[in-house]
Amino acid sequence: MYKYTYYNSTQGCDETFEVCKDDGTHIASIHFWEQRAEAEANAKLVVDALNAYRPRKTKKKLSDYEKAITKAQAVLKANLRKPMPKGTPYKE
Repeated sequence: MYKYTYYNSTQGCDETFEVCKDDGTHIASIHFWEQRAEAEANAKLVVDALNAYRPRKTKKKLSDYEKAITKAQAVLKANLRKPMPKGTPYKE
């Protein structure tokens, strides 16, 4: 998975913060003249958001309780799909 980052750069006479993947793929440019702190805060916000939603590498292991609940839900769902046998009285 990629890790996103940013760095300071220039485009002509504009200064920018470039947001990119760790392999160098360009994602966005945030241009600024005098508001460097605000532009850097915006770049950091974008990078933090991109990095926050990366898929996790490991799957979470279910606890015994979660496994039991999942199994019970599957059994209940399977039983709800089965038709009632003929002659079965309806009970409330």
